[in-house]
Amino acid sequence: MRLLAVALGTTLIALGSACATDPVVPLIQLTEVAPRQIELGDKLEIAGSAFPQGRKARVLFDGALHRPGESAEPDSEVDAEGEVIAPDRIVVPVNEGLLASLCGAGSAASHTTFEGSVTVVFAAQTPGAPPVSGTLQRAVVDVLPSAAGQARYAADAEDGAKLLRVSGLHVEPRPGGGLAVTAVDDGSRAMGAGLLPDDVIVSAGGVRTSSVADLAPDPESGTLALAVHRGGNTTDEVHELVVDSAARSTPRRFALPAALVGGIALLIALLAASPGRRFAWLRRRLAMARATATTSDRVVTFAALATVSALPLAMPNADAGLLALAAWSGALATGLLVGGEHTASGWRAGLLTLCRIGPSAVAYVMTLAVVGSLRADEIVAAQGGAPWSFVAARSPAHAVLALVFCSWTVLQADAGPPADNAMARAADRYVAILHAGLAVTLFFGGWRVPFVPVHPRGLMLLVSAAVFVGKAALVSGLAQRLGAALSAPAGRSLVSVARLAWTRLVPLALVSGLGAGIWEARVTSRGVAAAATFAVVAIASAAALQLGWPHRREARVQVDPIA
Repeated sequence: MRLLAVALGTTLIALGSACATDPVVPLIQLTEVAPRQIELGDKLEIAGSAFPQGRKARVLFDGALHRPGESAEPDSEVDAEGEVIAPDRIVVPVNEGLLASLCGAGSAASHTTFEGSVTVVFAAQTPGAPPVSGTLQRAVVDVLPSAAGQARYAADAEDGAKLLRVSGLHVEPRPGGGLAVTAVDDGSRAMGAGLLPDDVIVSAGGVRTSSVADLAPDPESGTLALAVHRGGNTTDEVHELVVDSAARSTPRRFALPAALVGGIALLIALLAASPGRRFAWLRRRLAMARATATTSDRVVTFAALATVSALPLAMPNADAGLLALAAWSGALATGLLVGGEHTASGWRAGLLTLCRIGPSAVAYVMTLAVVGSLRADEIVAAQGGAPWSFVAARSPAHAVLALVFCSWTVLQADAGPPADNAMARAADRYVAILHAGLAVTLFFGGWRVPFVPVHPRGLMLLVSAAVFVGKAALVSGLAQRLGAALSAPAGRSLVSVARLAWTRLVPLALVSGLGAGIWEARVTSRGVAAAATFAVVAIASAAALQLGWPHRREARVQVDPIA
């Protein structure tokens, strides 16, 4: 019996080992991904066999994303949707969503090389059955950003040119891709790395090269790996080029700490300075503008914030322009039907709403043109979770655009006694919070949270939505408080509101939008950009602290609120 048990156990172990080493034959085979370079509007084709005709496929890109001037993202996952057009062909449209997931969105987008595996998954048609899938290993795809990334491209080209000067390397682009080495200076770093004339640099730091911008070094690394095709060799050689001195010569390595120190110094100087006459007047008015919220106000606020939370949770890829149009159309319809908070006249409330919409609409259009995208998730992806990565902090022109857009609550006529119109009051508060949600999406980082992926899932999605709702509530509260503080003591007529909106704020939005566009296109130095960003953040922080800091009672100062 013991011998029989030992024999049976040995047989089972052998059978188990044979089963474990027996390879599983996949049901579908992938052979190729083409073309090797894609941009917006292209179609990525996946070749293979045994694709079910007419079915939708889930396409997963799992691997590393390489971008010029950045460290590689080794464990990136990007989802896309493809369609089977033939038993051996799947087509994946390169839309704005896929482009933003691979190379970034808006002005933060960059040329990206994906290197990893491509998996195609078909849902099972029989309930309970596992999905059918196939994987292609070692796929390489180049992704070109849209025209909105020209400022980033120019900055990378500047860093790549500095690297060439420091390393003693001379190159020129080839029509079919790659950079041909035309000369190597004697005793230079390029010669020490083993580079020779007539070599072709096919990739730098994992980025397939097509221009000097692809040579921008990672400031966190002391070397740059160059894959070189030489002569008739069938395999590429890898040469490590020392880039320490090149990284030091670029402003990027020291841009962030230098700008941070400069911003802190500016903040301290602004806090130590004595506020001016108008600033003292505004601080006193803000201290006096402490309105108490009623139960109905709290209910409307909760409903509006619940509506705002649907943007990151249910429709992150919604069209931002359509969202603004829906909010403003609702406000205009409400004004025409039920009047306004301070007047029961529908036509007067409608005219007032148009005056309030004008500056915000112009600022919105100018900002969308600068950002370079209409989708909410792409606008948010182009920003970061920290205040200095918001669109509003990129330059003084961007900050002015944000202020003009948030002028919705400030532009309100208050002449005459308030009308007893609870519905108009509730509608105005509801639209103001929706307007604040749009402002957060466009100017203040949206639902981005520091150290969280651009497209969060699970619990982090709920955390991101909570952060977004909190930002919307904060922006709405500050705007309402500022609007109450800036209200004219003698009352502001509809004519004065129209004059302020169309003769001051709208031209200001046009000029600041033009300035923001010039800034995005012309300012390529990361040192200058970082310094401007931290200066804007320092000024905003100093103003907030000065206005909210407890001071002794000041003398009453009469100041024209419009001025």
